[in-house]
This record gives sequence, structure tokens and C-alpha cells, in this order.
Amino acid sequence: MTESIPSAIRDENVNRRPSLNMLSAPQTAFTLSIMTDLRPGPGCGDWVTHYDQCLEEVRFADSLGFRTVRIPESHGHDDGMAAAPLTVLAAVAAVTNTIRLMTYAIPLSLHNPRVIAEQAAVVDLLSSGRLELGVGAGGRTAQFDIFGVSPTTRGRRAESALRALRTALTTGVLNDGKDGQPVPVSPRPAQDNLPIYYGGLSSPAVKRAVRMADGCLPYDYIAPERNLPAFYAEKLIPALQHSERDLNSFFFGVGVVLWATDDPERAWDTTIEPALAYRQQKYLEWSGHEDALEGMTSKALRQGVLVGTPEDLAVRLRTIHAKAPWHDLAFWHRLPGVPHDAAMEHLELTSRRLMPLLDDKASGG
Repeated sequence: MTESIPSAIRDENVNRRPSLNMLSAPQTAFTLSIMTDLRPGPGCGDWVTHYDQCLEEVRFADSLGFRTVRIPESHGHDDGMAAAPLTVLAAVAAVTNTIRLMTYAIPLSLHNPRVIAEQAAVVDLLSSGRLELGVGAGGRTAQFDIFGVSPTTRGRRAESALRALRTALTTGVLNDGKDGQPVPVSPRPAQDNLPIYYGGLSSPAVKRAVRMADGCLPYDYIAPERNLPAFYAEKLIPALQHSERDLNSFFFGVGVVLWATDDPERAWDTTIEPALAYRQQKYLEWSGHEDALEGMTSKALRQGVLVGTPEDLAVRLRTIHAKAPWHDLAFWHRLPGVPHDAAMEHLELTSRRLMPLLDDKASGG
């Protein structure tokens, strides 16, 4: 399966020549990628083994033809939520060959853009040019308290950092020395135009992505069949039209909960529902708001989350994709509490039976 990437990429100031990995003609309606936040779920007693298993899963996904592995960043959690995605991706780079590596997403408002650029360049070199930077403003308010940043400034800070990050990666210089003097940014990444995608669901975030980034990274973990087409029609299309861009020059990569199985009801009862219940409980604890999970009942999630046979999922995904034509769809291949063996079986089944059903050549599309 080759990469489904827009044929040209630009930012708000520079028309840039697309790199070779951006020009591959897709064999599928869209590519499939994996996501992991590295959380083992409750009761993990051996973190070394857990991290070994996470790397084994990504190595396996690499061998199966998944496009990308996405690693998020979030701080102040008590259950092992990934906090250092570029560090993790450096380890992934060392044990994989073709799968692309994405941060999903670095909260720019919390970081010095020089540090991100320098670390990103190292990962891009270690991976021979496979890194893609997913960034955003940062969503969880408690993180801003940890870093001493006012959440009311996050949009402005993220925009400034995004501009500086782009400059650092493309020119190798930032004017961040004494009295604003130019200082080299080294090493330089392997890619001349390292892709930067901007995450977020709000209208300001989408507009910022279209103005300044190479793509956007919306997600829906509750009801993607309803919400992703709405996002595309109501937010992304107007922003693209306003900036005179289209999906030929802008990456559209979505994130969902997806589980392929031959026994959907059993998988829901024994695997997916407990994992989602754990995630909901942790989200409630972190948010501190009783209404944070309003409407997220077990019945509503069962109807909305993409759990089914490969054949059923192929139909559902193609139906959504017809209304929201993303380039890449990423799914959590191992939710918290899901055993390592089950995650490996899920990856294998998805690759062997779902991927071919999304192949336009095989399906006569």
C-alpha cells in the first residue's frame, strides 16, 4: 500500500516544491495508520515489558504496510500517557523501515520552537526522512498550569511557535539570539520540507491549519459517521475555500476508534467497552467536570464507535469517506487495558482483511 498524500504542499508565505514521499499515487481509497498513547491500562506492574511490547506492535505494523504511527503528547497524567513523543519516535525509527512517524500532537504553546525543531531534525535523520510533525495549541487546561502558561494565550503562542518552527526547519536559522540575532538551528532534517500538520476541532484551529500548515488532524472517537462529514462540510471546506486551497495541496488525516473482529458483540463486551469506560473515567478525573461525558453512554458509543467485521467496516468507512475524503485514517490499535496479544491479532486481521477491501484496484474502483 503506497502513501495517499497531497501532490503539493505550501505554507502561508512560501510555495514549496513537494518532496518525493508526498507524490506517491495511492492504491487505496485512503491509507490506514495506527495510534498509541502508550497507556497499558490499570494495574501495570512491568513498564519495561510494556514498552517492549509497544515497540513490537509498531514493528509488526511496519511489516504489515500501515502508513504511519502516531504518538500523542500530554502531561500530568497518572497512568503513563505519552509525554515525550519525539523520544518515543526516535526509538521507533531504530526498529522500523518504512512506516512514517508522526507526533499527534505537540502542544506548541508549551514549548520553545527551537527545541522542537532540533529534536525533530534528529528523529528525521534517524528515520531517513520519515517524520511528520503533528502540532497544536494544547487542549487540557491543567497542562498550562504545569508549564506556567496562561491557557488564554495558547492560540497566539501556538501561531507564533508554528511560524518559528517552520522557519527553523526550512532555513536552518532562528532570530532568537541576543537582541534577536540569527542563530543556526542544527542539525538539518533529512527532508527539505518536513510536513507540519495542525490539530484541533475548533474553527480557529482549522483556519490556522489551512493558513499556516500542511494539513489538519481532526478526530472523532464517539460518532465519526456523523461528526467527520460535519467537520469537513462545516469547517474544513469553508477554510480551504477562504484560503484558496484544496485537498490536492492539503493533508486531511483523521483519527477514530476502530476494531476489526469476526465477533463484534463479544469484542465490544470484553475488550472495547471496558477500555472506553477506563478512558472515560480518566478523562472525567482529569477534566474535573461532571458534564464532560454528557451523552457518552455505553449505548451511544456502541452505535457510534467503529467496531465490526472487516467487511462491515469497509462499507462504513467508504460511506463516511465519500462525505469526508480524508487521505489517511488512523485508529487506536491498542486501547488501555487491551492485552498485547489481542493488539497484535487486531493489527494482523486489519491488514489481511480490511486493507484489501479498501483497495480501489481490487474492488474495481
